[in-house]
Amino acid sequence: MYNVNVTSGTYVAVGYGTSMTDTDMCFWNGNGASSIQEDLYATGESRPSVDSVNAYTSNFTVTTTGTSWTSTRPIAATGNDTYVIPIDTQFPMISAYYNSSTLTFHHGNHLNFNVTLLSTGGCTFASVTPPT
Repeated sequence: MYNVNVTSGTYVAVGYGTSMTDTDMCFWNGNGASSIQEDLYATGESRPSVDSVNAYTSNFTVTTTGTSWTSTRPIAATGNDTYVIPIDTQFPMISAYYNSSTLTFHHGNHLNFNVTLLSTGGCTFASVTPPT
């Protein structure tokens, strides 16, 4: 489950991989009552396409500072270009954010990190690296 707080007029996206090449992604924006979540797939350093099937179930609440999201997806989600999340095994992720409520170039605002989803519940994060 993702709990994501997005400031009004911005977006946040995460992806399962080390770059935007062949990467399953999720996008959330802070756009008041018109806020959206999209399940995306990136083939390279360009705008990702929207998956034909959204693997996420999402709800949001508009707050005084933006949008508060709760999104879930199956660990072994099905569909084209959908990443199967391993359990008890570290896997790489990327994130991006920008001061726009529409998905646009993030101008270097991104991080790479590693996650382990634990079979006992919870997760661990490691190796957060700033953009290069």
